Amino acid sequence: MKINTSFALRQDFELEEEIAVSQFELGANYSLKNIEHLKVKALVKLSGSLFEVTLNVSCLLLLECAYTLELFEQALNFEDTIFFSTRNDDDQGEDVFYEKGPLIELDQYVYGLILAHIPLRVVKPGAKLPSGGDAFEVKTEEDYYIEREKQSTPFADLDLEDFPD
Repeated sequence: MKINTSFALRQDFELEEEIAVSQFELGANYSLKNIEHLKVKALVKLSGSLFEVTLNVSCLLLLECAYTLELFEQALNFEDTIFFSTRNDDDQGEDVFYEKGPLIELDQYVYGLILAHIPLRVVKPGAKLPSGGDAFEVKTEEDYYIEREKQSTPFADLDLEDFPD
């Protein structure tokens, strides 16, 4: 999605587009496997010397659960505002992105916002950490070594009271 800044100098305008996901490097978040139906609506207006771009983003994410490693789909809808400047001034603050213009490419900014909305550890709704069961057990390293010490002595489980002197 590209914004022509010369249009925004004259009047506010709105763009709506479906963005192709193939251009994104999905490895930036290990839980993110795919983005489908990425639709972006952008309202562009000139606010002082800054271009204010309000983005409405909706998409369907294919994510991998950190607990179960199962893939699941989750809808993502959000609104955010980004400020751009065509002047390279340090006085404008860190929340203002410099773009030389006259075209501003929004796709990478949209992808960055999507990544910001995905938690570091994605958990499928209803998934729980494994607890002790028949096939496996979760232990601390300290508990493992204590149990290993007990198993290494062949008489550890014998009760000496059963054997009179």
